[in-house]
Amino acid sequence: MELLVIRVPPRSIPKNIEVMYETLYGEAPDKLPSVSFIRQCHTVLQGLVEIVAGLRLATAETWDQMFNDATTRCQCEFTALTMGVMGDEYELESIVVSSGILLADSAAEPTVDALFEKVCHA
Repeated sequence: MELLVIRVPPRSIPKNIEVMYETLYGEAPDKLPSVSFIRQCHTVLQGLVEIVAGLRLATAETWDQMFNDATTRCQCEFTALTMGVMGDEYELESIVVSSGILLADSAAEPTVDALFEKVCHA
């Protein structure tokens, strides 16, 4: 999970685990996780991140700001949703609600609809 959090590609993780194991124990591991299993872990991790973000938003007195940042990968448009809440010491804290909202269209209205759908029904 830690390797996924720091954005190591799933197909690189088995080799990373193998190298770390050999460095620590001086021998090759008996088994390594498959790339398919690691991709499933990525899906679970995304759910956990959204739960933690939801808990943090639920305990905030107010949601002060909402940001989105769009990108295109493989001709598919994605946007990230970040909420700003006032934290302790009156400092603005950024909470990433989701980093992979798929957009049907990059125009303003469909983008706003997708962001509100994520916040209201996630």
